[in-house]
Amino acid sequence: MKLSRISLWSLTLAGCLPAVRAESWNQFPESGPETTLDSMWASAAYVQTLVDASSAQINISRFRQKGPSNLWAGALGSFGDAGIRNNQPSFDYSAAGYALGYDYGTYGEKSGSLLGLAFGQMFGHQNIQEMPDYPDGPLEGDRFRQSAWMANLYGAFFRETGPRSSLLLAANAAFGSTENKCRHSDAWGNASRWDSETFQMGLSASWRYQVTNSF
Repeated sequence: MKLSRISLWSLTLAGCLPAVRAESWNQFPESGPETTLDSMWASAAYVQTLVDASSAQINISRFRQKGPSNLWAGALGSFGDAGIRNNQPSFDYSAAGYALGYDYGTYGEKSGSLLGLAFGQMFGHQNIQEMPDYPDGPLEGDRFRQSAWMANLYGAFFRETGPRSSLLLAANAAFGSTENKCRHSDAWGNASRWDSETFQMGLSASWRYQVTNSF
């Protein structure tokens, strides 16, 4: 691609309205409420990685390539580390996986739209740090495996608002379910296990203006 055809958009107005809800069901209370609560942070982060991968498929060049179908795949990774807060123990998590997606677009002379669906899986683990100075008594550390599957429905609308300006609207709705399994067992010899479910919705809008052919 020649430099004269590279456009750096000088004016960008973007607004994002994300909404995330996470729920968790603990089948074995012996693992403690702190473990269940912290697992929801990881579950929400895993869903966000799929949303980000889907959002990467929505750009100006996608509409200008004039191809109706787009089948894509990508690698996913997520990690986090949180300290003690509100008398809750610190934790860290990490996971890796993959994403597969497909979207179909329709294009007019100065506008276009697309609708797509993406799936993903992630596998990792989470560590809950020991907290010997907990006000209600010492809390033991823990480590548990996590496996998540996710789905994201996404769409976008593109329109040229002038010879050098364009408007891009995008939206998504995602769902993820993470299975958590502790390394320890309860009083009956069963491994502590629970599910964390995450719902995520988002809306974004951006307006771009091309000042010159190269800026």
